Amino acid sequence: MSQNCPKCQTPNPPHAQFCHNCGTRFGGATVFAGPVPHHPQVAAVGVGPVGAPPTNGPFIGQPQNVPTVGMTTAQPGASKLAVASLILAILALFCFGPLTGIPAAILGWMELTAIKQGRSDQSNAWMAHVGLWGGIVLSILTSGFFFLMLILSAASAGMNDPYMSPYGGY
Repeated sequence: MSQNCPKCQTPNPPHAQFCHNCGTRFGGATVFAGPVPHHPQVAAVGVGPVGAPPTNGPFIGQPQNVPTVGMTTAQPGASKLAVASLILAILALFCFGPLTGIPAAILGWMELTAIKQGRSDQSNAWMAHVGLWGGIVLSILTSGFFFLMLILSAASAGMNDPYMSPYGGY
């Protein structure tokens, strides 16, 4: 059974404490009366004395400059993901093609994401970019070359048939 708002007469769920249409508080609803826990990620907007201009602080839902639990800072030096991405891209160039090009692109993408999130040093970006784009390009080129050779070998196999003489037989 739903409850109607006393102000706008909008039907609301029976467990609602406020009207979903106008925001009026329902009389029978209980409100938490204990102390409000402080959360560093959420800040109130415009808190201050009545008549004072609103504060220009962070808004609700915007990230704060507060480190979160478990977040690490960027480590200086070469990252293992960036180095592995670069090596796999070089291997894709010389011998393995998509077998190492696809993992190179994945590891390069992971390293670039870590750089954007601040978990890795910015100096690793060039290795990650070479691994990402080198892996993608070399995988496409070597796959295309493989299919081209497959088509050409199938076409040449049909040309060597002794029974298909252009002169109409023996």
